[in-house]
Amino acid sequence: MNRKIFITLFLMTVAVAVFADDAMVLPEGVMRLTFANTYAMADEAYNSDGDAEDSAEYSFYYLGGALEFGITEKVTAAVQWTPGVSLYEDYNDEDTLGSLNDQVEFSGLADLFVGAKVQVVENDNIRFAFAPGIAVPLDSLDGEEAAEDAMNGDDFKLVTASTTEGYGIGGRFYLDYIVTEDFYINFYNQTKYYFSNERYADGAGATYAGTYAGTFDYYYYDLGQTLADSLAAAEAAAEATLVEHEYDYPIYFDFELDFNYDLHLTPKTKFGFGLPVKYSVAGETKEDGVNQEDDYYSVAIDPSVSFFTAESIPFEVAVDYYLTLAGKNVDKRSYVGLQLKLFYDFY
Repeated sequence: MNRKIFITLFLMTVAVAVFADDAMVLPEGVMRLTFANTYAMADEAYNSDGDAEDSAEYSFYYLGGALEFGITEKVTAAVQWTPGVSLYEDYNDEDTLGSLNDQVEFSGLADLFVGAKVQVVENDNIRFAFAPGIAVPLDSLDGEEAAEDAMNGDDFKLVTASTTEGYGIGGRFYLDYIVTEDFYINFYNQTKYYFSNERYADGAGATYAGTYAGTFDYYYYDLGQTLADSLAAAEAAAEATLVEHEYDYPIYFDFELDFNYDLHLTPKTKFGFGLPVKYSVAGETKEDGVNQEDDYYSVAIDPSVSFFTAESIPFEVAVDYYLTLAGKNVDKRSYVGLQLKLFYDFY
């Protein structure tokens, strides 16, 4: 089962894209509550040679969010949860899953990011900030449960909603070059590392059921073994796949160059326009010490339009469209994001 790589990378990229990647922080005492809606889709993937080819066809609707608070004029604490939880899914990969295709589901909660953004420099030309943080897993794949559900003809979880099912640490770095009062260029980097852990392999339930069916057919129809012997062989072969493995993860890097322009309608109301160019890259995962040949990169654009007002009830609405332009071992995905941000000043 290699589908997890594509779904996981999609989740990771969405999580980066939902929030503004500039070097600004919230004023002291101001809280920002974000509701993030994401509708994503793909029907092609970039293979190990970087060529696009037909792949699993899917569409998902996710709801996530964030809670941020300005502790001081230079420090903003944040709890971010993206892409959140899947509220709608349409997934088709019969070439890989066969008759199990209609049974798969993608339930579970994405990782939680807990951290703080610290603004180090702010002057007429430059803003610089960094944000250390940790990733907290909220979901895991129970291989035995997935295998039992798959064998019984019930819906079963194909992959976990967590990136690795383990804890991670990392940092985000933001550098804004202010060209004019209304136009600035942002450079952003996110670097993440996940600790090694033991877990079931991706698609453990599907692997179990597929191994059982394939082994039974081979022993019963091809070798002409008795029904009892064929069932016993099938069960033994399937059980052998249902083990936890030791995983070691690479360092994940995300880079972004973003051009931003604000069009002020009044001193308290403005439209914002952004054109980020994004590059993500990581090395190979190791399963029980063996490289999985899942190193990847992706290049994408994510133009956005936003409206902000501080009149009466301060809020911001933003819409973005993410499009993958090139890559290796990732989905050729696109998505539409809609965010609502509400502000409240406690002071």
